Amino acid sequence: MKISTRELMLAWITCVGLLFAGTYIVCKPQIDSLREQHEQIKLLREQIAETQVQLAKRPQWEKRLNALRTTVRSLPAGRSAATQLMRTIGDIAMKRSVRLSDLKDGKAVTLSGLHVLPITCPWRDANTQGVRDLLIDFLAHDVMFDVTELRITSDGKDRLSGSFTVNCVFTKPEE
Repeated sequence: MKISTRELMLAWITCVGLLFAGTYIVCKPQIDSLREQHEQIKLLREQIAETQVQLAKRPQWEKRLNALRTTVRSLPAGRSAATQLMRTIGDIAMKRSVRLSDLKDGKAVTLSGLHVLPITCPWRDANTQGVRDLLIDFLAHDVMFDVTELRITSDGKDRLSGSFTVNCVFTKPEE
């Protein structure tokens, strides 16, 4: 049996095609995996660059933190911080005719000697002026109050309801 040149060429082309197809089938998942790893490496390099920028700013942040420590009030010993801060918030709100109901304190976090306590304050039936003045009073008070979440609904007649979350920053006397 003699194989013609044409049949020999077709056999070689078929073998080469099958070889390429087999290589593609075997290597395709590995190529995809390498591409994913390359993307992950790219993202990690970006995160490293961002982290290095933040680390370079550390002296500035420490300077700001030290300045903040000197301006933050120390709460008197005796009662719990949550009780004192809720009473202070209630007094400020009462002065501005904003009725708070069911104040809830969150989990306190300590950062380098500064304590941060979130307090959620639902309120209802207040006028726009009173709410605005209440928020301004928080800025002017000697305890650091930071309103991080504010939700307001209106009845359409200058009466407002809603809630806000205040992060209270303070130090304790034993520190």
